[in-house]
Amino acid sequence: MKKILLLIALLSPLLVISQSNKKRKIAKIPKLVVGFDYGRQFSGLSATPNDVFGEIAEAAPPFKHNLGQQFNVFFGFNIWNNLELTTGLGTNKMAVSQTAGFSYWACEPVYYGAKEAIGSKRMFTFTNIEMPVHIRYRFQRKSFQFIPSIGFAIGMNQRSRQAIEVYMDNGKTATHSSNDKALELDHKANFALSAKLGVGYRITDRILFKIEPFYKKYMAKEGQVVEHFDLRVNSFGINCGAEYALKMGRKK
Repeated sequence: MKKILLLIALLSPLLVISQSNKKRKIAKIPKLVVGFDYGRQFSGLSATPNDVFGEIAEAAPPFKHNLGQQFNVFFGFNIWNNLELTTGLGTNKMAVSQTAGFSYWACEPVYYGAKEAIGSKRMFTFTNIEMPVHIRYRFQRKSFQFIPSIGFAIGMNQRSRQAIEVYMDNGKTATHSSNDKALELDHKANFALSAKLGVGYRITDRILFKIEPFYKKYMAKEGQVVEHFDLRVNSFGINCGAEYALKMGRKK
C-alpha cells in the first residue's frame, strides 16, 4: 500500500503539468489568406446645393436607390494577433434613378397608341475598377467568425451612362436613342470610405465561407448628373464569398 501511495505521489506532478499544457493550448489563426466575394448593392446619390439656384430650390432632385453589383479578389495577411490587412482588385457597377427634374427628347404618345405620358425615369450607371484596402479584426468562436473591418477603395472610372424611359397611360414604355448616351466623366479616379461586418463559418481549418454587409461613401462629385447640386454616390449591400488560408500560425 505504501508503494502505491508513493507511486501516486511521484506521478501527480506530471499529471498536473500535462493538464496545464492542455489548458494553455492556443488555437491557430490564419496568417496569409486569399479569397473572393461577390455582392449585390443598392446605390444612391446624396445632394448638396453648390450655388444660389440650388439654395433656393424647394428640394434636391428626387433620386432612388437601384440595384448594382461588385466582384473582388483579394489577399490578406496577419499583422498582430487577430488584426489583419487585406487588399485586392475588383469591378464595381452602381445604378441610380431620377424620377423628376430632367428633360429629354420627346416620345410622342400617339406613336405608342396612348393619349399622354404619365411618368418618366432616368437611370444612371457608373462602372469602375477598384482597389480596396481594409484593416479588419477576426473574432473566432469555434467554427464561427465575426470579422468587422474599415478601410478605403481607390477607383478608376471606366464608364458613366444614362438611359431614359417614358411611361404612357396605356401601360407601354417609350424610349428614344437620343436619350440613351454615355456621359462625360468628371474625374478619372474616385476615392471611397467603407465599412464591413463579416460573419463566417469555417468548414475546415483553412476554408471559410462568409456573408458581409457593407457600406461605401464616395468622395468625388458626380457633376455631370444635374446642375446646381454636388452629388456623391453611396452604396450599401451584402457580399458573399470564401477565403482560403495559405498559411496558419499561432498568436504572437
